[in-house]
Amino acid sequence: MERNKLVTTISVCKKTKLVSRGISFVFLFKYIFFTFVFLQITEPLIAQNQKLDSLYHRLTLKLEDTSRVNTLNEISVELFTAEQTEEAHDKATEALNLAQKISYFEGVVYAKKTIGNILSKIGRYSEAIDYFTVALKIYESLKDKKGVAHCYNSIGIVYGNQSRSPEALENYFFALKIYEELGDDYGICNVYNNMGTIYQMQGSYEQALENYKKSLLIRQKLGDKKEIAKSYNNIAIINAGKGDFLTAIENFKTSLEFRKEVGDLSGTAASYNNIGLVFSMQENYEEAIKNYLNALEIIQVVDDKILEVNTFNNIGELYLKLNQLKEANKYITKALSLSLQIGNYKTTANSYDLMSRLEIERSNFEEALKHYQLSIAYRDSISNEENTKKILQAEMKYGFDKKMMADSINHAKSVEMTNLVLSKQEKDIEQKRIIQYVLFGGLFLVIIFAVIMYNRFKITQKQKGIIEKQKRLVEEKQKEIVDSIKYAKRIQNAILPPKNQMGEYLSNSFVLYLPKDIVAGDFYWLEKRDNLIFFAAADCTGHGVPGAMVSVVCNNGLNRSVREYEITAPGKILEKTREIIILEFEKSDDQVNDGMDISLCVLDASSNKLLWAGANNPIWIIRNNENQVEEIKPNKQAIGKIDNPMPYDSHTIDLSTGDTIYIFTDGYPDQFGGEDPLTHQNGGKKLKYKPFKQFLLSIQEHSMEEQKILLNDFFFKWKGDLEQVDDVCVIGVRI
Repeated sequence: MERNKLVTTISVCKKTKLVSRGISFVFLFKYIFFTFVFLQITEPLIAQNQKLDSLYHRLTLKLEDTSRVNTLNEISVELFTAEQTEEAHDKATEALNLAQKISYFEGVVYAKKTIGNILSKIGRYSEAIDYFTVALKIYESLKDKKGVAHCYNSIGIVYGNQSRSPEALENYFFALKIYEELGDDYGICNVYNNMGTIYQMQGSYEQALENYKKSLLIRQKLGDKKEIAKSYNNIAIINAGKGDFLTAIENFKTSLEFRKEVGDLSGTAASYNNIGLVFSMQENYEEAIKNYLNALEIIQVVDDKILEVNTFNNIGELYLKLNQLKEANKYITKALSLSLQIGNYKTTANSYDLMSRLEIERSNFEEALKHYQLSIAYRDSISNEENTKKILQAEMKYGFDKKMMADSINHAKSVEMTNLVLSKQEKDIEQKRIIQYVLFGGLFLVIIFAVIMYNRFKITQKQKGIIEKQKRLVEEKQKEIVDSIKYAKRIQNAILPPKNQMGEYLSNSFVLYLPKDIVAGDFYWLEKRDNLIFFAAADCTGHGVPGAMVSVVCNNGLNRSVREYEITAPGKILEKTREIIILEFEKSDDQVNDGMDISLCVLDASSNKLLWAGANNPIWIIRNNENQVEEIKPNKQAIGKIDNPMPYDSHTIDLSTGDTIYIFTDGYPDQFGGEDPLTHQNGGKKLKYKPFKQFLLSIQEHSMEEQKILLNDFFFKWKGDLEQVDDVCVIGVRI
């Protein structure tokens, strides 16, 4: 929730009184209050439980396969609505597997859409987008416009959760256009609401309010109480952002009543959280903490990560204002850990900002600067010049007023940048000055404290100067580093084959490409000459920026070997590439021994004959209807400067229709992970090549596009919460 930061001054007496009264008040009424909330929320769920019982009973009957798929899909949706995400995922996956087995495309797309919603809910955003993208393609093939619009809207929601505003708006505009063509009021009001959220995140409050009110009017016409509650909640957020706190609380309470009536647990928790935030803005900390704890109590039974993070941040900030640093650290640390886990830029920036303020209060100025720098970096990733331009372009596509959009975004950006530099220092100075005035006008005993506060004020002035100086230096260095990494990313993107070209040359294939960092040492390569298709998976020395720069040199060597020297034998290509790379690195005065491992294929499209050569990386072949992996081992020497270099062998392989070949780098089998069967914690062992082979054999009945999704899911499930150890590149081609 966007809100104005308030300068708050609290005396020691006021703090002590507030905490004592606030905490005791909350626990005194806790039982009575939550009994009331439970009764209000549980009643609407009875009908839902009855529907689930009816659906589960239907599963016990002898159903046709299509009816069974439909029933499983209905159960998964009901479970998801009831916040039972794990059970919902299991039923949707069961429906998907059965639908794929019987080629029931309507059932497949419905299950994929549901799984996408579940993954988005629990913060697995990249996987959610993959599922929605596949569902979108199926809906397009079925010419189901409503399904297409739903997928665009869902993808927009995922991007919005990641604070990727331009991508979110672009998908919302696509969805809105289709819903308007269909005259679908329900879809239209949802898109207006979602667009309002993005404008709100950008600080464009008037445009956000306009979209929220459009959504509310349609929802009132439809009589959808749950969605009406969302609209009142969103309008209240804008009221609070504009400083109209009384109207904000009134609208939040209206939203809360609707949410209790329909049994919306997540929404009820969000309403209590937002009401607490407005009371905090008004310095009514007793009411604020009561509502925060009400929200946190309900959050314990729902799986809403972003709401949980925001509540932790809000409680941590309140304790920070009360100078209860131990409690503040407890909640801010929880918020930061969960924010980093789900990858939300906005909540992560807020958590780092609060952590910086906490460390200043502790006089840990080096740590404070570190956290403040990270907060700035995450905020810059949300609102930068490139995002603003993309948002303007999206507006122009849909026909909105370009000038209004530009003025609003530029104003929001200007305010944000000004606040970013000045607000923290001005708040500290103003707070100390007010405290100093209060102390001078107090009783005789307060004179003793005045000396201490004056000394603290002088220290704060000195700290301010140090932080400003170091901040400017860090920002300059950070900008240089970020610009260099972005440039390296553009270079690497330029050398990778376009996705449409991969689909054109190798129609039944996939590329699973997962860089460890922003840029990678791994790359994949594609070239075509007459009937010959050249493709490779390469692993250059290192990863990140150094690895990416080596990959540019190695990619150039492959291109020159084929284009300039017109070599077609894979072994000879590797030898010529080695020669080119050594010559490039010998130009340096320093000793450079970098190079690459590679698996290189040359496919004759007219005869299905494959020529292959490898440097440290093998090729695996799974023949049609065979349950074993045929492996051809590579030459054990890298492409680069080595002692006693030997020629690379070229292998000729006859392929038949249905045969599948895999080439890859070592990042996938070398990943640490796996669950320990005794502790049920991540075991921290390598995947290795044998389990990798077994998994590939187990997914042979699936299409190549589905294999990519399954490989991706298996990799992240295996990795768990451990760090990715290396870049990953896997290429699969079915003849």
